[in-house]
Amino acid sequence: MLRFFFKPKWRHRNPVKRLRGVQELSASNDEQHEILVDLAANDLDPRVRLKAVEKLCDLTTLNHLIGEEPDDIVRSTAQNRYYSLLAGTASDSTPEIVTGRYRIVDESEDEDLKKFIIHHSPDEKLQFTALQALVDVDDVSRVAISAPNLKIREAAARMAEQMANKLPAATPPSNSEESAANDKERSEDISALQAEETKAKLREELKIKPKAGNSDAPLFRPGTDGTLQIDDDSASALQALLDKKLADRKQAQ
Repeated sequence: MLRFFFKPKWRHRNPVKRLRGVQELSASNDEQHEILVDLAANDLDPRVRLKAVEKLCDLTTLNHLIGEEPDDIVRSTAQNRYYSLLAGTASDSTPEIVTGRYRIVDESEDEDLKKFIIHHSPDEKLQFTALQALVDVDDVSRVAISAPNLKIREAAARMAEQMANKLPAATPPSNSEESAANDKERSEDISALQAEETKAKLREELKIKPKAGNSDAPLFRPGTDGTLQIDDDSASALQALLDKKLADRKQAQ
């Protein structure tokens, strides 16, 4: 009978008592998880919302909070929780998240999520899924340098070189007197030339010489100690070159 006269702590008007009530809720209980979802989205006190977010296993709610939560700390916590659940670094992830995360990562437009997974997920298959979903050559090149997994670094190096060779060239404006066929031929020549120049500059900056008679040799090679042969100076040079390429592309656009 007494339970009809006393509200649960999470419904108390005092936020300190609501906070204690949230601490007693469990996301593994479906009913209590729904309460956590409601508190994370609607409680007036950011401390209560923060504690509820830390326990959430609902990706839809977390993704909504990343875009709509007004409090910086709560919003950042929601993003970290979302990333951790998908990456597999959270110990309380649900079976639904585990089985569906490959599709979610592959279809995601969040490049920071993909890079987080590459650097932190214990799931190598998920790391490769995130790598293949990256769309920017500069992000892929940085993965080739900084990813903790050697297989990922090697795959990213090959992927970056392929992407660099396919970058669209900035073509000069055509003269009205020239035919469309000549414009197309000149554009193709420029594209091929710039692709070769890009590869040559990368090799020069990284101090890596191609094998004799093979200009298509990979830019990155694993060393005998299990790491790629890129020293600090070369890595810095690559970073500078990538920044310059990005600036040139933006200017050309």
